[in-house]
Amino acid sequence: MKKLTNTLLAVFFTTLVLAQPNQSKIDSLTNLIGNQSGQERIETLIHLSEAYQKISSLEKSKEAEINAKVYAEQEGLDNMKGIIMLSMGKTAYYSNDNDLALEYIDKAIKLLEESKNYDRMSNAINFKGLVYRNMSQADKALEQFKLAIDISKKYNFPKQEASSVSSAASTYFSIGDYKNALTYFQQASGMFKELQDSLSAAKMMMNIGLIYWQWNQNELALKMSLEAKDLFEAKKDYIELGKIYNNIGRIYVQDIKDTVAALDYFERSLEMRQKTGNQLGMALVLANMGNIYSGKKLEEKAFVYYNRSLSISKSIGYNEGIALVYYYMGVALRNTGELKQSNRYLDSCDVVARKYGIASYYGVVNETKMSNYVELKDYTGFNREFRTFLSRVDSVKKELDKLKYQELDARNTIDSLAPALDQAHETIKEKNKMLTIYQWTTGIALVLLVFIVILFSLRSKNKRSSL
Repeated sequence: MKKLTNTLLAVFFTTLVLAQPNQSKIDSLTNLIGNQSGQERIETLIHLSEAYQKISSLEKSKEAEINAKVYAEQEGLDNMKGIIMLSMGKTAYYSNDNDLALEYIDKAIKLLEESKNYDRMSNAINFKGLVYRNMSQADKALEQFKLAIDISKKYNFPKQEASSVSSAASTYFSIGDYKNALTYFQQASGMFKELQDSLSAAKMMMNIGLIYWQWNQNELALKMSLEAKDLFEAKKDYIELGKIYNNIGRIYVQDIKDTVAALDYFERSLEMRQKTGNQLGMALVLANMGNIYSGKKLEEKAFVYYNRSLSISKSIGYNEGIALVYYYMGVALRNTGELKQSNRYLDSCDVVARKYGIASYYGVVNETKMSNYVELKDYTGFNREFRTFLSRVDSVKKELDKLKYQELDARNTIDSLAPALDQAHETIKEKNKMLTIYQWTTGIALVLLVFIVILFSLRSKNKRSSL
């Protein structure tokens, strides 16, 4: 199940969590606006928009952005338009309108480059990468993160550079490239330490712990997670505590097999996520708690947690969470022998997964259903699933054959170029010989020339001395 939940874990690395800020902060920003003018007023309106984004009050966020845009046009503050456009892109992103987000962010990047605001420009490019990652386009996301890193290096913005390195790391993790993920997380960790940002460094430590967990280095993963937990507790960072408590709970239940400790950490995670209003996080930890009760054969209690998780995921449109809970329900019912009902939930998981391209469920659902049909002695159903299985294997085989063909084609291309390369090497050797001869000839000629000049000078001197 570690591989199955990679994408879910990666959600918590660098993306912003919709958390409940102090209402007094919103009130304070609102009061400030009336006493401000110029760029300062626009910056406050943008901060207000961000505050509303964090509580999912997106209409209020848009209202603050529109006010900022109108004021910038009235006062002729063209250099602030890029910042406003970036904020609008972020609001579109949180509204699940990725296409509109990209449109706004592209405009923001152009405006910020024109105004030579390279710090914000780098931030905009990094956020564009986050949008692509949300669209499951990892290659495009990594391209943007690396561009943001380059710009941050060029103009010496170490904080933004560290953030973009961290974004790239989490993207590598989400596609299962743990080696690159570890490299980038360690790099980001060093950067945050140099910036004396102990909280961000602790986040990197938490994520590195997750990588070691994926590699079954469970003791090291737990050690790093507990160290990160202590830092988050000292800083009273409830958002990060919600994550780390959940991660530690998963290590305890899946690898150490201590369900008592796991449940304790899950309950702590749920408390933190309720406090911060992190509904996505609540959905995941509730599903994990359901799994513990299912493992204890307390299916009725397990389904209370599963249904709570499912309800939250549906309400926020979190499709990965919906598929996850349907899968957990299907497995739980298989374990109690309710195989037909198990298949119904597995079918629901498959429908969601295929609709939204969540490929990590295709294989596990198919295999679990085949097992169910064998025990039900439903050979029609088994044959149907088995054909799906063969189709999946055949698809993998075709991909492998394609890679083998590409390798062979590359080898053939190299072989076909070999005679030309040999001829080129021979030509180069001949040219080198000619160059050597030329250098020796030139050297000898120069020596002779110097000798002649000296001889001529001596003769001239003798002639002058004889006069």
